[in-house]
Amino acid sequence: MYYFVCRELGISYVISRHFWWTQNNLFIEQIPTYSNKILPTHVLLSGRDCIVNVHLVKDYLIDKNIDYYVVPHLSHGGYMHDKESWEKICQWIS
Repeated sequence: MYYFVCRELGISYVISRHFWWTQNNLFIEQIPTYSNKILPTHVLLSGRDCIVNVHLVKDYLIDKNIDYYVVPHLSHGGYMHDKESWEKICQWIS
């Protein structure tokens, strides 16, 4: 996956020219379902994420009383190829 994200010309261009981390932070107060409790909010974390500090995010979610699930052996975006993660996601949305 690293190859396609970093080396593919179109993706590389968009990420390097049009993607700003400061514009892509999501705080729990910004999620409409969190505020009105219509739908529950769940977060799946990859334990070996090289981009997101999983421990800080986990502490933030605990502080905000948000349901989360950590898959310790996965890297960033690894849930897409992990059956256990998909089963958890399906459990959340069913």
